[in-house]
Amino acid sequence: MIELDGVSKSFEQGRTRVPALRGVSLSVGSGEFYVLLGASGCGKTTTLRIVAGLERPDAGNVWIDGDQVFGPGAWIGPEERPQAMVFQSYALWPHMTIRQNIAFPLRRGVRRLPKGQVAERVGEMLELFRLTEQADRKVTQLSGGQQQRVALARALALRPKVLLMDEPLSNLDARLRMDLRMELKDLAARTGITCLLVTHDQEEAMMLASRVGVMDGGRIVQEGTPDQLYSAPDSEFVATFLDRMNLIRPCAVTARTRTDIEVTAAGAALRVEHGDHAVGTELTLGIRPDDIVIHPDDSAPDGSKTNLVEGRAVAHHYLGGLFLHQVETSLGLLSVRSRVAPDSLGADNVRLRLPSDRLIAIPPQATAQPTE
Repeated sequence: MIELDGVSKSFEQGRTRVPALRGVSLSVGSGEFYVLLGASGCGKTTTLRIVAGLERPDAGNVWIDGDQVFGPGAWIGPEERPQAMVFQSYALWPHMTIRQNIAFPLRRGVRRLPKGQVAERVGEMLELFRLTEQADRKVTQLSGGQQQRVALARALALRPKVLLMDEPLSNLDARLRMDLRMELKDLAARTGITCLLVTHDQEEAMMLASRVGVMDGGRIVQEGTPDQLYSAPDSEFVATFLDRMNLIRPCAVTARTRTDIEVTAAGAALRVEHGDHAVGTELTLGIRPDDIVIHPDDSAPDGSKTNLVEGRAVAHHYLGGLFLHQVETSLGLLSVRSRVAPDSLGADNVRLRLPSDRLIAIPPQATAQPTE
């Protein structure tokens, strides 16, 4: 449905041109919810604007629904592309009612409807977004969540094949953001529309996306399902950007079997399942705070000392039902997210297990390109 091949873009900054995109290629299938995730300045919004036709690339090719919209000798303007866009600022007309805002694009432009069909289409959108009772209110009288629903209703009223969204929920408070994420995911599933969303919010990307492209320095540095990216990041950047990650380094592979590897770090031997690295390889180990297991007493449940480390608790943070413990060990300072309360831990003898199937081996060369 959406294809980008080798798309590059730079912008003038003083007397120089600064690259924003460096040969970006991606493919979004029909009905897929694809999220571009990254920090400010990584190139995600520029990518979205190029798909929308609001920016022209310097090089590359872009296709939407099988039609080349940009490439050598090819250009289709934004108004003729089978898409709709929802902006961070909603971009509603403040002097109009909800009904008038939804109807406006249906009465203007190349995709306008015959006059007799406008009211019916508007009614469908009002019902879909539960706005029928407020239809004749000015949008300035609405809450942020209601305004966002109007923006989505106006976009979908055109029945686009592609819905483009630029940080659509970032202006809402945390509770409303969560509610609208669920509504948006349900809406995409019910309509079957192809969605491309950009965000800097990791939780939003993990919740909404069928696939995520993580961007850094104008490139997509890793792409996959939310679970793949979370459990198997292939660089330190991706590992730490998605969520808190304990990094253990330097490490070296000292033994290898058919199913796992043994890694030595700070004199400790750690077994890592599913490792595919040769003996002698230097790498970094990663493990999420949720995956480290605390043993408050001196025994391990299975009697094994494999991947057990001892440490000293130096700080505790309450997270509401969970605690984030900071434990100083021979492997460095490890963060542990657990239900075990601080008063259950001995301050000078905290035993931690690093499960072998939760340790992630990250090659040192798997790093993102720097942003210029």
